[in-house]
Amino acid sequence: MASDTGGRDVVIFEDDEKGSAQWQIQNPYGYILNCEKGFPRSDKPMLHATGCMHLARGDYGSTRSYVKICSVDKDELLIWCSRIADHKMHSCQTCDP
Repeated sequence: MASDTGGRDVVIFEDDEKGSAQWQIQNPYGYILNCEKGFPRSDKPMLHATGCMHLARGDYGSTRSYVKICSVDKDELLIWCSRIADHKMHSCQTCDP
């Protein structure tokens, strides 16, 4: 189910394959912060560009195993990651967002 983060331009998808896929179609130039379930306890949130091949692979691309924090503004995800999760964001070396 998608949720927001208090008015920020960030949308979160957890256990919502359809919603995540629809957001990616509607935002082809967006960004997705892929976090293991249990975040913020997980320690390696990974930033991807919408359409990154890693997001289409098995559990990594799933909202069942990973939470997707999405935005068209990369800076919003940086703010979210540091403020909400108190973690450093890592960038995918394949899609280089």
